[in-house]
Amino acid sequence: MYLLGSTLIISMAGLVFGPRASALAEAAAPRAARGRYLAAYQYAFTAAQIAAPGLVALLSTAAWLPWLVVAAASVVAAVALRLLAPHLPLHAVTGREAPDEVAQTQKHAAVD
Repeated sequence: MYLLGSTLIISMAGLVFGPRASALAEAAAPRAARGRYLAAYQYAFTAAQIAAPGLVALLSTAAWLPWLVVAAASVVAAVALRLLAPHLPLHAVTGREAPDEVAQTQKHAAVD
């Protein structure tokens, strides 16, 4: 029963998080490099899936060790996001388009 509940929670979280995170990765990328940004974003998740069995294997060493690794990775990610945020476009951080980008989007739509 716990396995079914855990599976449902993880599946629902993936359905909520996945599309929004992909859209954010696409929005943060410069127009000319969107493919490379999305590939790097997807490789990050692939690397995590590859590392997950190793993290579970740490349970055989000590029950607290995987939690320490996860906590350390979370702190590193939080610091990295704080350092990265000022370099991202405003619309990628706030969800609203900057006025000059709205004008460019309208101009590109008129040309197409």
